[in-house]
Amino acid sequence: MARHGAFELAVPVSAVDHLTGSAHAPVTVVEYGDFECPNCKQAQSALKLLLERFDGRARLAFRNFPLEDVHPHALAAAEAAECAGGQGKFWPSRAASRAACVARRPSSSTAGSRTSRSA
Repeated sequence: MARHGAFELAVPVSAVDHLTGSAHAPVTVVEYGDFECPNCKQAQSALKLLLERFDGRARLAFRNFPLEDVHPHALAAAEAAECAGGQGKFWPSRAASRAACVARRPSSSTAGSRTSRSA
């Protein structure tokens, strides 16, 4: 079986990224995330498990990727998280921003409901 080589990112991971995990980990997972995206939220448990199971061997780099066309609050949440990151509080802010944005989304039970009026 052929062994895969290292994957090269167009923009290498650097101190500008938000990093968690061992600085010397041989594997870096780069997440491009949107705080309002339910799929990004769903991925958090898998990323947390990966970091726990591969402690010291994997780290996570987070990069903001707000999808403004479909998530109207994602850019503001990303900006707030970046401001918190400037104060060394990116990760707690990330959790709070994700919770706040996802809470704004309509629930699946009410998203399709409509009220009708008689004339």
